[in-house]
Amino acid sequence: MSNQQSLPLAVPNAPTPRAAPHNLEAEQALLGAILFDNETYNRITPLLQDKHFFDPVHGRIFAACAQMIAAGDLADGVTLRERFTRDGGIKEIGGAVYLLKLMEAAAPLSAQAQSYAELIYDLALRRELIRVGGVITDLAENPPEDHDAKDIIEEAERTL
Repeated sequence: MSNQQSLPLAVPNAPTPRAAPHNLEAEQALLGAILFDNETYNRITPLLQDKHFFDPVHGRIFAACAQMIAAGDLADGVTLRERFTRDGGIKEIGGAVYLLKLMEAAAPLSAQAQSYAELIYDLALRRELIRVGGVITDLAENPPEDHDAKDIIEEAERTL
């Protein structure tokens, strides 16, 4: 047995890693509302895109709904299941059971769907702001040799 003291694994006062801002329940409720009533998609389209979803699977489902609705087709649990079965993606999203779960989580009122879309968009903007903040921090901590602090500030302003 050694007399050496072991170092603590945790660093005192170290920041705790935080999860990126997201709300999976809002994403599920909005997707479920779209699957129940495709007109919901048309009301929230000016605001929301597939890239705004935190869960990439939700973004993929949203993109599939967008393509189907734009083509004049019905986007619901049955047609999405068929679409994902053909492209091999049904297992990735949890199968037909997950599509059913989305429909069960559907926002019952149009106003709720709009609120969820706005929330999803706001959270996506926050994630992007955190990403940009990280880039700015990296630039400040490790500036390129030919950049002074003023150059970094100007770059940060352009990025924002």
